[in-house]
Formats: sequence, C-alpha cells, structure tokens
Amino acid sequence: MAAPERRAFAQRINRTVAAEVRKQVSREHGGSPQLSKKRSGSQQLVPLTEVVEPVDFEEYLAAHPPELEPGPLRDLVEFPADDVEVVREPRECRTLEPGVPDEGKLDARVRDAVQVYTEDWLVVRRKYQQLSTMYCPNTAERQRHRRRGLPRQVFEQDEAAEEPEELKRRSPSLDDTPRGSWASSVFDLKNSVADPLLPALLGHTAMEELDRCNEELRKENRHPELLALFPAPDEDEAVERCSLPEVPREHFGQRILVKCLSLKFEIEIEPIFGTLALYDIKEKKKISENFYFDLNSEQVKGLLRAPGGHPAISTLARSAIFSITYPSPDIFLVIKLEKVLQQGDIGDCCEPYMVMKETDAAKNKEKLEKLRGATEQFCSRLGRFRMPFAWTAIHLLNIVSTAGSLEHDPPDAESERRGTWNERKRRTLERMSAGEELCSFAGFRPATLTVTNFFKQEGDRLSAEDLYKFLADMRRPSSLLRRLRPITAQLKVDISPAPESPHYCLSPELLHVQPYPDPRVRPTKEILEFPAREVYVPHTTYRNLLYVYPQSLNFSSRQGSVRNIAVKVQFMAGEEPSQALPVIFGKSSCSEFTKEAYTAVVYHNRCPEFYEEIKLRLPPALTDNHHLLFTFSHVSCQPRQSPPLETPVGYTWVPLLQHGRLRTGPLCLPVSVEKPPPSYSVLTPDVQLPGMKWVDNHKGVFHVELLAVSSVHTQDPALDKFFTLGHVLEEGHFPVRLRDAVLTEGSVEGELRASVAGLRGARLGPLLAHCHRVLDKLLLLIARPPVIGGQIVNLGRAAFEAVAIVVNQIHRGLEAGQGQHGHNPLLAAYVHFAFRLPAETPPAGNEAGTPPQGPAIQCATLSRATGRPASLNLARSKSISNSNPDLATAPGSPDDEVQKILGSKGIDRSHSWVTSAYAPGGPKAVLRRNPPSSSADLKQACERSSNRLSSFLERSSAPAAPTRPTAKKLLHEELALQWVVSTSTVREAVIRQAWFFFRLLGKSMALHLHQAEKLEAPRRLRFPSRFVDDVAALVGAVSLEIASRYQKDVELVERLNSSLAFFLNDLLSLMDRGFVFSLVRLYYKQIGNRLPSAQNPPALVALRVDLLRIVCSHEHYVSLNLPWHRLSPPASPSPSVSSATSQPPRPGGTLSAEASRTLLACLLWVLKNGDAGALHSWCAELPPLHLGRLLDLLYLCVACFEYKGRKAFERISSLAFKKSLDMKARLEEAILGTVGARQEMVRRSRERSPLGGQESVRWRKNLAHWRPNSDKVDKCTVLLAEARESVLDGVLRVLLHSMACTPSALFLQHCFASQRALVSKEDTELCADLCLRLLGHCSSRVAAIRAHASASLYLLMRQNFEIGHNFARVKMQVTMSLSSLVGTSSNFNEEHLRRSLKTILTYAEEDAGLRDSSFSEQVQDLVFNLHMILTDTVKMKEHQEDPEMLIDLMYRPQRMFGTYFRVGFYGSKFGDLDEQEFEFYAERFGDDLVEIIKDSNPVDKGKLDPNKAYIQLTYVEPFFDTYELKERVTYFEKNYGLRCFLFCTPFTRDGRAHGELHKQHKRKTLLTTSHAFPYIRTRLPVVHKEEIILTPIEVAIEDMQKKMQELAFATHQEPADAKMLQMVLQGCVGTTVNQGPLEVAQVFLAEIPDDPRLYRHHNKLRLCFRDFTKRCEDALRKNKSLIGPDQREYHRELERNYLRLRESLLPLLSRRIPQLYAPLVPRAAHR
Repeated sequence: MAAPERRAFAQRINRTVAAEVRKQVSREHGGSPQLSKKRSGSQQLVPLTEVVEPVDFEEYLAAHPPELEPGPLRDLVEFPADDVEVVREPRECRTLEPGVPDEGKLDARVRDAVQVYTEDWLVVRRKYQQLSTMYCPNTAERQRHRRRGLPRQVFEQDEAAEEPEELKRRSPSLDDTPRGSWASSVFDLKNSVADPLLPALLGHTAMEELDRCNEELRKENRHPELLALFPAPDEDEAVERCSLPEVPREHFGQRILVKCLSLKFEIEIEPIFGTLALYDIKEKKKISENFYFDLNSEQVKGLLRAPGGHPAISTLARSAIFSITYPSPDIFLVIKLEKVLQQGDIGDCCEPYMVMKETDAAKNKEKLEKLRGATEQFCSRLGRFRMPFAWTAIHLLNIVSTAGSLEHDPPDAESERRGTWNERKRRTLERMSAGEELCSFAGFRPATLTVTNFFKQEGDRLSAEDLYKFLADMRRPSSLLRRLRPITAQLKVDISPAPESPHYCLSPELLHVQPYPDPRVRPTKEILEFPAREVYVPHTTYRNLLYVYPQSLNFSSRQGSVRNIAVKVQFMAGEEPSQALPVIFGKSSCSEFTKEAYTAVVYHNRCPEFYEEIKLRLPPALTDNHHLLFTFSHVSCQPRQSPPLETPVGYTWVPLLQHGRLRTGPLCLPVSVEKPPPSYSVLTPDVQLPGMKWVDNHKGVFHVELLAVSSVHTQDPALDKFFTLGHVLEEGHFPVRLRDAVLTEGSVEGELRASVAGLRGARLGPLLAHCHRVLDKLLLLIARPPVIGGQIVNLGRAAFEAVAIVVNQIHRGLEAGQGQHGHNPLLAAYVHFAFRLPAETPPAGNEAGTPPQGPAIQCATLSRATGRPASLNLARSKSISNSNPDLATAPGSPDDEVQKILGSKGIDRSHSWVTSAYAPGGPKAVLRRNPPSSSADLKQACERSSNRLSSFLERSSAPAAPTRPTAKKLLHEELALQWVVSTSTVREAVIRQAWFFFRLLGKSMALHLHQAEKLEAPRRLRFPSRFVDDVAALVGAVSLEIASRYQKDVELVERLNSSLAFFLNDLLSLMDRGFVFSLVRLYYKQIGNRLPSAQNPPALVALRVDLLRIVCSHEHYVSLNLPWHRLSPPASPSPSVSSATSQPPRPGGTLSAEASRTLLACLLWVLKNGDAGALHSWCAELPPLHLGRLLDLLYLCVACFEYKGRKAFERISSLAFKKSLDMKARLEEAILGTVGARQEMVRRSRERSPLGGQESVRWRKNLAHWRPNSDKVDKCTVLLAEARESVLDGVLRVLLHSMACTPSALFLQHCFASQRALVSKEDTELCADLCLRLLGHCSSRVAAIRAHASASLYLLMRQNFEIGHNFARVKMQVTMSLSSLVGTSSNFNEEHLRRSLKTILTYAEEDAGLRDSSFSEQVQDLVFNLHMILTDTVKMKEHQEDPEMLIDLMYRPQRMFGTYFRVGFYGSKFGDLDEQEFEFYAERFGDDLVEIIKDSNPVDKGKLDPNKAYIQLTYVEPFFDTYELKERVTYFEKNYGLRCFLFCTPFTRDGRAHGELHKQHKRKTLLTTSHAFPYIRTRLPVVHKEEIILTPIEVAIEDMQKKMQELAFATHQEPADAKMLQMVLQGCVGTTVNQGPLEVAQVFLAEIPDDPRLYRHHNKLRLCFRDFTKRCEDALRKNKSLIGPDQREYHRELERNYLRLRESLLPLLSRRIPQLYAPLVPRAAHR
C-alpha cells in the first residue's frame, strides 16, 4: 500500500515489543514464525504469558504452498477462493400481480416505496458457513422437518404398557386351561396359527452375498440425517451460536375463515345485504375492515340489477379470512344487515319480518303480494340507497373455548331448534370463565352456526359507542337485548381456522393471491386487520389505502325539508364533476370500483348517525388538488314522481395533502349550503370564503374520520419532514413551501439537518414500519452527501448519529422481542436482506458514454435513481469531508464539522480514537504489519502532528499527492471513521447497539469488494491503509470499553464482547488474516493489562474465552491453523495410542453423563458417515485388543442410548419438576440462612464426587459398562482373556446386548439378520445367552419381532445339526431358557410364544434340504416338548401359592373347552368319509398323498386328483340366536351344549374372494352336528347345513352394525377405558380410515336403487349411518370427559375428522325414498 495513504498515527507505532518477540522467535526456531519445541539449553527472554505477535499469514501462504495432492484433504486445509458470495434472492410475492402502480408519473414517496418494496434481497453469504459451529443446523424448524420423514418405531415395552387389560381378555384364563394329554398338546400346537415365514431363509447363500443383502436392507429407507436428531448440547453455553434472521414478510395474525352459507327469513320479499366485521369491546376498537356479502337469490337480485349489467366476480365473495394479531375473549363478529331504502321508519319496515311466519304464507298471501309490489317500486326508484335493518353478533370465544360445545346443526327441525346458536351461547356464558389464556384462533374445532335472532337497528343508536354498549350487554347472562322482540331468521355461518395456503383468495387490494388456479371461481377475500394495539413490523409490500368513516351530521338548524339525508362521498382529482376518480371499492354484487359511495339513510332524521366504511385506493401521484368531496342530499321516499329523487342540501370537502402530508384522523367539518366556489380544493372548509352560506354559522356539524393504511405515507410529522426534504433536494426546484415556511437553497441545509435530528421524535410504530426506507436514506446521506447550491453538504456525522438513535429507539421499544445476544430480529433482517450500498448517481449534464469534462465530480442525492438537475453549478463545488484526512479543500477553509471534531480539540482527544492510549508510542498502540521503509520515515512520521487536519494540510501542499473524490465516499470507510471519532453521547448509543453497526460494516465491506471485483484479489490489496487503521482503532476502542466496563454493566459488556467477536470472525473472510490475528492480539493485551488490577479477574477471563470461542468457530478454522506445516509437536496433552505404553499411567478423567452421551454420539456419527473403505482398512490394521476396545465403545453406545419407554419419560419429567422444587427450597434456605456455608460446601462436594451418584462415567477399563460372564476372572488375566477372544465373539456379544435391551422392532429385525450371518459353532456360554435372547423375543407382542426371532432360533438348530447331526446342546439350552423365561419374565405371553413354536415347526416341515434326515422329527419333538413345558410351567407359576392346585396340575388332568373346526374329507382314500364334514379333526395320511384345501369355498370334486386325499379345514364359531344369548350369560353356558356353528366366506360373482364394495357378497354357512359339544368324542358329523347369501348392501349393513356395537360397548363400558374408546373412535372417524364408512355411504347411498326390492335395505343402511354418527358423537363426548390436558389436541383432531365425515354424509343421509313413506292403501281396494 502506498505510503502517503497511511494514517499519521500508524506511522508512529512503537514496534519495540514486536521486534523483540520476532528476534527471539527467530533465534529459537531458525527464522520460522511458528512456535515449536524449544531447543534445549536456550534461554527464554519473553514470558510465556506475553501475547506473541501473530505470523504474517498472507506472506506465509505465499511462501509455503500446501504439500498435498489435490483431493478432499487438500480441500480441507486450503482456504477456498469462492468463500464469500453476494446473492440476489428474489423477493417473495404472494399475489399473481405485482401490486405496485404502473410506470408513469409517480409521487416521490410512491417511487421510493416501490423501489424499496420490489427490490430483491441482497445477501452476503459465506458459502461454507454451515460447516461452522456458529450457525447451528439443528434449528427447531429443521428438526421438525427431519422428524416428518422418520418411520414410526414400534417398541415392545410400549406395546405391553398400552394394552395389558385387553391382552388378559384375549388370552384364555389359566384356570380354564388344564394340562391335557400329549396328543392334545400336539393338536393345539399344530392347529395354532404361525407367523409369516421369512422369504429365502432356508436357501443356502454365500456369506458375502448374505452380508451384501443385509447391508442393502439396513440402508433401505434409512433416514439420511438420523444422527442429526441427537439433541445438541446446552445452548446456554454455546456463545458462538448466531441464528440467521428470518426473511421480512407481510404480517398476519391468527387467521380464521368465515363462510356465509345461507340467509333465510320467514318471508322473502326484497334483497337483504350483509356486512361482517370484528370488534374488540375491551379496546373499543373495530379490528377489521368490513366484508360485504350478498346471499340473495338470483330472482331477488334481479329487482336491482340493471339490464346488461354484470357484477364483478370480486364482489360475489361469500367467504372471508380475518386476521387476529391479539386474540382476546372480548372479540365479537358483528353482522349488520341492510335493505333498500323505503318509506317509513326502521321499526315499520321490520314489522312484517317480526309478525309474519313462513307457515302462514297462504293466509297472508294478499299482504305478501302487496309488500312485493311496494318493494319492486322502491327497488326501481331508490335502488342505490340503503337503510339500516338489523344486526347481531357472535362471540368468538364460544367457538374456540372448550366450554362452548358448538356443533353442526342436526338434520331434523326439532333438534335444530333445540341447538340454536343463542341458546348454546346462553349456556356457554353461564359456565364460561373469560380469560386471555383460553383464546387461540389457530387450531379450534370448525363450527357451523345457525344464528336465529337478529335485533332491529335503532335510528338514534347507530354509533360505534352504542354498538360497544350492546356487545358488552350481550356478555351478561341477564342481557337487556333478550327482552326485545327479535327478527326471526336463519343465518348459517361456518367458522374454522384458515388453511395455510387457501385457494382462490383476493388480497385487500383485490389482487389474486397464489395459488389461484381459475379466475372464474367465486373468490375468498382476505380482510385487512386493524390491530387492537400497535404491531411493530416493517412494511415489505406496497399498500396505499384510505378508509373514510362518516360518523354524524347535525342539520337541526338547517332550514328547509332536510330529513332523509344521504351522504355521497367522492374522491376528486379536480373540481369538475368529471374528475371524480373510480377508486372507491365496491361492496357486494356491484362493480369492482366506483366513483361514488352513499351512506345509509335514516328515515326522517335531521341529525343522523352513520356506521359506513368507505374504502378507497389512493392514487400513486397525489397533488394539492386531490380531495374528498361530501355531498349531503335529501332523498325523497314518496312513490309519486313529482318531487326530485335527490336534492343537494350541503357540501364540504377534505384536501388530502396538507403541507405535503396525508391528512388523516377525526375531523369536524363545517358544511356549506351552496356549491363550493372555484379553486376551493386547495383550501380547507375551515377558511371563511366570502359570499358563501354555511350551516349553523360556519360551525363544525359533520364528523368524519379518515384512516390510512399505507406503506407510502408515514403519518408521522418527523418522518414526513425528513422524507419531504429529501424529495425537495431530489427535485432541486427552489423556492419551495414547507408548511408555513418558504425554503430557499440557502435555508434548506438547516432544515435538512433539523429533520435528521428530529427523527428522535418519531413515534415507534411509524418509525419501525418505515425503518427500511429511513435507514436507507440516512446511509445514503453518509455515503452520498447532497449538493446544495453547488456545495457538497457533509451530513455524515448527523446522519450517523441519527442511525444510532433510530436503532436504539427501535431496540428499546422492542426489548421484549430480542433474539440471541440481544439482537433485534427486525434490524438483523434489514442488514442481512434489505441493506445495500447507496446507488451510484451519474453526474449532472453528462450524457451516457461521454466522459465528464474538467473537474466535475460525482455527487450523491437522496434518490437512488434520479440524476441531479442540470441547473446546479458544479464547477464551483467544494469537497468538504469529515471522513478523510485527505480533504480536497483549500488550505485555511476547513469544514466546520471537521474543525469542531478535530481542530478545536487540539491535543486533548479524549473522545476520539486518537487518544493518548492509541497515539503513536502509546501503551496501546496498534502494531502494523508493514514496518516503515526506513528509520527516517518512522522518525518523520513521529514528528508529525497528531491532528489529522494538519497532517492533511501538510500533504496537500504537494502537487502530486492524489486526492480522494469526497462526494463519492465508501460507506464502510465512513461508518468506521464516524464510529471512531464519535463523541460521548453518540458513542454510547453505538456501543449499546454495536452488533448492528458491526454487521452493517461487515456487509458494506463485502458488497464493496463484490462491486469493485476484489473478492478474488490478494487480501492485502483489498482495503487501503487508512481504513485498516480505522478498523484497528475501532477494535482497540471497543476492547478498552470491555475492559473498563465489565463490572459496571455486565449484560452490555457481554453483548459488546460477542459483537466484537462475531465481527472479527467476519473479517477472517474479508481482510488480511494476519491483520485480524493482530486485532485478536490487541484485544488480548487490553484485557491482559486490566487483569492484574481487576476486582473480578475470572469475569474478564470468561469474556476473553468467549471471544476466542466465537472467533474459533469460523468454518475454516482448520485452514487458519496452517495444518500442513510440519512442526515438531509439543508434549501431547492427550497422548496417542502409539505412545500410550511409553508414558506413565494417569488417573482416569471423569466425564458427566451428558458429555459421555455427546462423545458416543460423535463416535457413531464418524462410523456412520466415514468412508466405508477407509473404515474397513483401519479395522483390518487394528490389533485384536484395540478392536475389542472399539466393541466396548459400541457396547457402551447400546447401553447409553437404550430406549427406556414412555413411562420412563414421564418419570424423568416428574423428577425434573421435583428437582426444580428442590432448587427452590434450597434458594429459600439460602435466603433465610438456615443452611450454613460449610454444610452447603460439603453437599456440593458430595454431589460432584464420581462415586456419589450415577451422573458421571469413568473412562477406564475396569469401569466399563459391560463385562458379561467375566466378573469372576482375576484382574491379572483380563488382558490374556481379551487376547484369546475372537473378534467375531465380541461382535456377537454386542448383538446379544442389543437384543437384551429394548430396541425398536425395526432395529431388532436388522439385528437378527446380522446375528444369523454371524452364528457359527459357539461355546456353551454364548449358546445359552443366544437361546435365552431368541426365545424371549419369540414371545414378543410384535409379529415382526417374533418372525425374525423364530427364524434365527430355527437356523441355530439347523446349523448345529449340520455340524454334528444332532443339536442336543441347543435342545438343552432352549429348554433351560424356556423355564427361566417363564419363571422370571413379567412380560411373557403364552399365546405369542405358541405362535413362534408353530412357526419353527412350519420351517422344519418346509425345509427341503433336510427332509431326508431326522432333523424335522427332532425339531418336532423339541417343539412339542417345549409346548408341554410352557403350558405346565405357566400354570404352576400361576398357582404357586396353592399347593392343592399344584398337585392337581402335576397329577390330575382336567378337561378344557376347545376350539372348533369344520373338517371336510375328499377322495376315495377316505372311503365312507368321502365328502363328509365333521367338527374337529381328521386322521393323517402320507405327506405326499395329503393336500390341505386352504379356503372354505365349495369343493369341485371333478377337479381333484382321485389318487390323493384332500382335507378342508375351516375355523367355525358357536352360533346363538338372539333369544339364546339372553339365557347364555356365563362363560360356561356359552361353551356348553353347542350344536350350531357358523363360518363366513366372502366372495364375488367373478370368483374372487374380495372385490369392490358393490360386488362384495358374503356366504354364511350354518352347520348342525348330530350331538352337542362337549361330547365323549371330539369329532361329530354334520347333519344339517344351511347357507345364507348376503348381497353387497346387506354386507355393508352388517359391517356398520358391527361398528356401532363396538362403539356402544366402548362408550358405555364400566369402568371406562379411555384407550379402548380412542382406538375404536380412531377406527371410525380417524383420517386414515375415514374412507371406510364414507366409501360405503358413497357407494350405496349416493343414488336411489332402481330395484324396489332394495328400498328397504337402502333405508336401513341410511338409518344405520344416522345411528352411527350419533354414536360417534356420544363417543366423542365421552372421550372428552376422560382425557387430560395432554390429549386435548388429539381430541380436537378427532372432532375435526368427525365433522368432516358428517358434512360428507349429510347430503347422502337426507335423501329419502318417497315410495317408502307413501300412505298405505286400504286392503278393501284389492278385494
């Protein structure tokens, strides 16, 4: 870097210490700048506590390239060239249209807003930052996303814990299952059901192929980031964490969807129009705009529709989405109804609706015809005028509260009247306890409400205050409104949570919200929210709306016929009638935009009140001529045509711009009797114009309120003035009027400075809403100072101070919403996404492509895209800067600001970076990397004045010295300098929000490098020396703040410390890395100098460690350590494996349980993600002893991460709660002094003791988690035993330990597969363990576990048999394991083990490879013997306290009721038994001659082989008629005297067993035996057979009846079983099974059958479904009374599913067959 560009103080730095350190290091290490092992005998000159100056990193990189081949390892150690990138991220647009005004003449405010709200996000991204520990990838949202892809894991203990009672009911009672004979046991086992067999298990496969298949199965459906789900360490300690801010988005609260379904009155004679809006009665505020809906029929609409006119589709919406930011129990949905203006009072017009009934239509026919006739006249003449009609309200708390059981309306009229909205509301209010905690509109149960009562509007009580009184009265149980006679109607409204991305939505500006597939579909409108309290969110979209609220009018003193008053509102661009703009939003069933809007007319009222809301779209270019014109007219309601329809009786207006500001708020306006005179629009009606007549002597008689919802107009005086002056400077036309003052070029500078300083007075809401624009403008003033009258006005200091004030004001206002490290998320999002460097502005008068002439400079204005006017005389412009010592100004004429900062202070620079501490030669001088070229240069630099202005003057006299164009400043240089030279007040404000300025500075630097194309330039050439000096001074100043204030303001210092650390971390990616290391050294020295005199040294050390931790969290930390440079290693604090034997043993370290878990998780991550080939090679080179230790770690992993079950989690939660109570008790003891310091110290030392509990793990061999069956081995023989054990033996031990724990079913399947691949002839010890584990899992409740365990046990038998033609040891171990298992296991299940034994028997029968051996018979004998032992052992355990029963079990056999089968014999080999059917059993034939017919269909004997014997077995159940069930109550009665049996066979006409619902038949077969069971014989012939064929609809009826029986049993069971009830409910209304009942209804009830014979079945099924829905509702109500708080969300989901099912069934169940309800014909007619 050129010498003249260096700062004065940098040239005078004392480098004595640095030179001394370099000299010593050079002597000690042969010139290497790196530290290495000290040579023996050398003398240490510098204390080790001294911070050594870091290596010149960039120079070292240039001189020492990596000695590595290209590849992954080199990529690891090298700093990538593309480390930093600048990315433009497209801004999300919710709507299909851009939503901004078209190009053209735009207001300056609009132009700025459009630019800010449409620019893409500009993000500086460090491409590899996700590899650092700074940004934790395990965010809550990402963890939730990862969990979505996880398959559901089934755990044995959870299955056992969930359904113990059901299993007991399912299993036969042990008292009723006496030990039978050997033949009986064989029969029981052979007729039990086996689990599915594993495919290809019996085939012989090569070991390599088997391993490959197992590996592929393990990888199948494996979660790619499974170990990332491991919870991260405690984030309280992770100071380096710094989450990325969220993208700025438009704010939405909790959203509800309201659908207006129907509106029906007792009489239908005229169109009725509705309005919805939300009101908060506590805040007394309307919190949403109006939603207008029209539910009239097309016939009624025709009374108003003009010929050929068609309403816009946007005005036909019947559903709306409301947003609620602050949910409250005080929110009401208010519904107002209007009708066409008629002659008569509101009460008179409401009378017909209150007295006439629909049932009396015939009696009142003439009256109705007369009313319809009058209505047609009024609609044709007064169609555009409305009058108030009725209103009602819905308390939203009743929808979301669990107390308000709002349900869908029943189908019949009686239950509909019984469940009306008002009655349910009354019951709810009586038992409701209002509270904000009950309110959440995010996930409530959808409800369809039928509002039956409306209250008529009262003409003198239409104001908002009256409405709030009515709503407050509605909440009281004894409401006065109930005493009023209501207007009977039925308004059906559906209210539900709004979906995430609803289709066919229109924004408040009527833009199409994505997705919007078809523009012809009736839309849903998003309703704009008016939050009850301020919402502090920046604007991100263009919105420019104005709402007009006429409130009241007082024409009591107005002469003439003024009674039926309507107010016409127009938005005028000028004073001619043709200049009314179509910017008023239409209401319902009309055009989208209109030129005028009318208020409702109150009949015969001279002082009416209004409740209208008129919504307007403000034009993009507002002028002084734009105004609102209010015309007051008397409307003649007489039916005759003589009087005019509309007679104007008054006028008033509101100019929208007042002193350049949008006029809003409440207004009280005088009303003129006559038309306003010409040029009235630029004046307010408050001005007394000559010759005009005013109502009530020019007093205010018309109250109106204007509300702007605009992201363009700030509606804050301070902000408006700031932006207005910026636009004035941009346009450059002087003089200009600002309020009451006239600004000239000479006075605008003072006003501009005042406006910048006045930003501190801006209100927080508008300031934050427009903060992006405010900050952009202020930063623009810093980097591009404006040019006024040819003079460059430096506002850098004022603008920098304003930025500090604005940021602090926002931070204080939103202190509760601070993020990590005290960062404000909204400001962080601005810097990360929205901030960009100020735009370049071309010099005035310079054509494109033409170089500027002469010394013309580029100047900056407050606009990003507008050039300076050509009238400015830039030839005489002067460059006055406070940000550069190289000021291009004439000597002797320095800028006042610079003179004040630097010149006036002289040598005393206590508030500048040029303090005595940082002055050249001072104790805290910053060490430069590049020493002066000579000692003479250093001496000359030291002799120069420290005054930066004088140093400039000294250099500026040299003609060849380069100058710096001051009107085009670099933002990062200005920010650094302004911070360094800031005075006390501004400095304090910046220090408090240092994180913001550090981030702003870092992004400015990155964007500058990107724009200047220097990101790939050498780091030393990226920034000039003056900026490097400023950064060094800045870091030094901040370090001094940390060191001096660490005790005064702990929280501030911690945040300042972390902010500096993150800034240094960023600089490692942008600047000279050696310089950044010198900044770290500077910080260390500042802290180190303060340590000897510090009152609390540990606090300073902790701050220093935190900074190092954040700096070292850089993603290229490895590269920054120069890992490829080979140095002599120091004494290793953690010796390697090779040196472990040569060093003396050290005591084992103690790690906490949490640390142990984290280390083990890291080990698993390495093993899972490491290169497979590298891991194989590494394992192959390890000696057996080290492999055994690796298996020890895997054994520890299995034990450490064992799943403890749901009950364990519940216990942990209770223990955590207990621990918190214990800590509270200790705190109370400490406060009260009941515990002494000595006792507390002793207690803590015991808690930390490694032997005091199980919270620590000692990593020593003798404390390993597992040493199975080796505890008796002498410690001296441990190493020998480990050496003798094979690796395969160790792996199998880990697998056995995995089986002994409680893994999931999926893990066990892979574990069994690996075990089968590893099993070979093992010693007795492992055989015993293996048999015990396999047999234990054979009794699992999970079928998949049983299937794999059975397969593994069978293969173990077969492998031992193949080795020695006998598997006696396996037989013995299995038999012993069974007895041990039954005697010790609490979760043992006899039925499940019986299925596994049957599975093993099936494997033996189907194993073709050993069919010629005795293996099958040996397996069969073993299995039958195990079954006998199982039965006897279980019974003896059951009756171990009953000696007599034990004797009976051992010596006296008992009879047991059996299971029954129909056995059919087919074939000549059976002789007389051919084609006979028996209940129970058949004799065996040879295996090759007997075939089993597996289905129960009728047998076609012609298709059978005559030389074979066929046996058909079918499971049958005892059958009882309904009357028999009343007599057979006990278990014995239901199993005694059985002659009738039943089995069912599904079939279709095309021969398949199962088909579609409308083709599914069922055959019921009833069999009657010759005698009754139990009988002396176990086989009885069938003497009678009866078949019943059920049609598909009968099958459906039977299935639905069965579901209803299950529902009824689960609902009325005593005691209630919540889990069983929820299981049944889930099967009926669950989302995954909803298609079952619904599909049945859609198939059979969608159409009335053509066949009259099916009418009764159709009606019966319809009634079944009605009963089904009723029973589901009863079950839901029952479940609601049983669940706790943790299951409320699950219950709401069940309710939502039920409501959706019921809605789908409703149209199907309401369809009746007329023929079934026809009157019966008398029998006499047939005679």
